[in-house]
Parts: sequence; C-alpha cells; structure tokens
Amino acid sequence: MVRRLLFARWLFPGGDVQPWIDALRAVDRTRDAAPLVALLKSDAPLPADARWLIADLLGRYNLKRPQGGRPTPAYDLSDAARRLLWAADAVKREVELGRNRYEAVESAARVYGVADPETLQKYLSGKHGSARRQKKRQPPTS
Repeated sequence: MVRRLLFARWLFPGGDVQPWIDALRAVDRTRDAAPLVALLKSDAPLPADARWLIADLLGRYNLKRPQGGRPTPAYDLSDAARRLLWAADAVKREVELGRNRYEAVESAARVYGVADPETLQKYLSGKHGSARRQKKRQPPTS
C-alpha cells in the first residue's frame, strides 16, 4: 500500500515540481506534449519527483511514431548530411592551405560522394535546406 504522506506535496499547487505536473497533465488530458517538450528543452531544473512522474507517464503510454516520413533524430545525421559535413570540412582545410575554393569544392564533392558540387557550395554558404533543418534540431551550444 502506498503511503499518502509521500504524495501529499504533489496534491497541492506550488513548488518546483508544479510546472512539470502542469505539463504532464496537458499530455494526459489533451495529448499535447508541447509543454512537456518545452520544459525539457529549457534550462528549468528537473527535480527527482518530476523525473519519477515522467517515468510514470512513459510507462503508461506506448510511444508511437507519427505516420509519414520520419525525420532523422537530432542525435544522428543522415548519410547525405554526413557526406556534406565531411566534404565541407575538407574544403575548409584545402582553402586554408591556399587552394582555389572552386577546385576544392569540385574535388571534395567527388571524393566524398556528393552528387552535385553545387549542393556542397550551398551547404558551405548556409543555404542548403536540410542542413538548416538539422541545425534547428541540434541542442543549443553554450
């Protein structure tokens, strides 16, 4: 049997756990995980009680992927993004050594398997769409 004294502080509003309780209630009541995701991404401290509540929530729900295309997780890179990153690093090294940028882009695209050198050029200038989306999903650097 669960002692009620352990849970008494959760039954009353306030405290450092309250924002977490509100976010978890939103998931339970409306299936809206946005407040919980925002809290997890923020700098708000994660108390041990809130950690337990999140574990309880995850234990009660089956996590299902949404239908349709699946984005690459933030902790991983797609093969194409990885090739672009490697090629971009190679171009930067070559340009620092005094090589012509155009030749460095052509060479790196060929060596690292980038289909079109223009794609690598866009990536280097920050105009490649998937690279911008991938960067948005990365945690902020401090």
